[in-house]
Amino acid sequence: MKRITPNAKAGFTLAEMIVSVALFAIVVTVSTGALLQVLAANQQAQAIGTVMNNLDFALQQMSRDIRVGKNYYCGEDYSLPGLRQSCSADPYATAFSYTSHDGSARVVYKLVGNQIMRSETGVDGFYSITSPQIVIDKLRFYVSGAEANSTPQLQPKILVVLDGHVKIKNSQTNFQVQTTISSRLLNRGQ
Repeated sequence: MKRITPNAKAGFTLAEMIVSVALFAIVVTVSTGALLQVLAANQQAQAIGTVMNNLDFALQQMSRDIRVGKNYYCGEDYSLPGLRQSCSADPYATAFSYTSHDGSARVVYKLVGNQIMRSETGVDGFYSITSPQIVIDKLRFYVSGAEANSTPQLQPKILVVLDGHVKIKNSQTNFQVQTTISSRLLNRGQ
């Protein structure tokens, strides 16, 4: 009868096990690092998205308010007689004012520091309409067709242009936004 002897080469040696465990640990470490970077990038993208949604909301609210306003003025010192005008006198206006749709208030939008601010007569001072994470570097208003003697069939238009950035953690994302707002009311020497 033949005798069965155990094969000495049938298993893994200790050195082979150490090498395979070390390779597995390296692969897991690299994969975990990549996964953590993807998660951090996703969190940053979500934060930027939230902040940009805030900016979009602020601009949409501003557009809705301005669209139904009247007596547009490029600048905020609207009390001077005869100065309701387009931006020809100040082509780089950083403030814009108008009369509310019911004529009860004068509304002003302007850049104060790095925030878009809004003021309404009867309300205490200016308040920010943008999130503190949004830094507005430039805000310009271009108004056309708002003069009292402009063609009555034309609607006044306001072009709002802003440049800024969002800084979240150690990253900065720059943006440039512009929107055109046209009045719902015809200019009839309001």
